[in-house]
Amino acid sequence: YPIEHGIVSIWDDMDKIWHLTFYYVLIVAPEDLPVLLTDAPLIPKANRDLMTDIMFESFYTPAMYVSIQAVL
Repeated sequence: YPIEHGIVSIWDDMDKIWHLTFYYVLIVAPEDLPVLLTDAPLIPKANRDLMTDIMFESFYTPAMYVSIQAVL
């Protein structure tokens, strides 16, 4: 699994999961819609930066927001 103890450890696999989710489960084009992602409060800033990089550079999302799960 790409996630261990709530932290993404294998980013290539997480990218594949997001790809499958966008194109085969939700059947949406991520470049047409903003994306809302959640994470745990103690996630390192580097992980949030990687999430942002993947969403903008791989999926070309026009906008995204990362929120702590408890806030939602």
